[in-house]
Amino acid sequence: MALSHYAKKFAVPTIAHAPSYPVQAVSHRERICRLYKRLYRMKEAQQSLTTRPNFLIWRTLLRHQFDVNKDIKDEREVSRLVEFAEQELKRLHVDFVYKFPDSPGGVCWDRYDHYPREEHLEGWSDMEKAQFPDYFAKRQQRLIEQREWAKGKMKEYDSYFEQWKKENPDLYQDYKWMFEPEKRYVTDHYHLEDHY
Repeated sequence: MALSHYAKKFAVPTIAHAPSYPVQAVSHRERICRLYKRLYRMKEAQQSLTTRPNFLIWRTLLRHQFDVNKDIKDEREVSRLVEFAEQELKRLHVDFVYKFPDSPGGVCWDRYDHYPREEHLEGWSDMEKAQFPDYFAKRQQRLIEQREWAKGKMKEYDSYFEQWKKENPDLYQDYKWMFEPEKRYVTDHYHLEDHY
């Protein structure tokens, strides 16, 4: 995944911007809401601690302007206002837009697991598990199926490895240290029976 992410970002930038999923048409309402939010956040990123009161006034005026123009029915007038707002957005452009910590791209994004981990569910008492009998019955069944699948996979890997050892004996001898555990203790080198 990391390599494909690197390739998308740096190696082939033209492909990176091409959408790989069908793009849905944005409704007029969504377009206006996104425009309002982008204007708001861009101006908020532009302001500093000394200009905070000016930003609060500007945000109130921005909301008032959107509220005044929400009932306009003439499509030409609406498109003219949207183009004007987009030009304003270009004028306000800043390099670093503020991102909330838990939002995508924020400092805390995806930092913690968003689902209960297995050890947490194992720690539940029987009374707590009894409140969700269907879930825990299905979970137990899936754990059994997963163990059986893992056993089958390990047998498959072992048979493949044995076949590979037969086909490449020289290669196996050169890299034998990778597949066999390192002997560390006296009991690994000498069996206890040999000492008596």
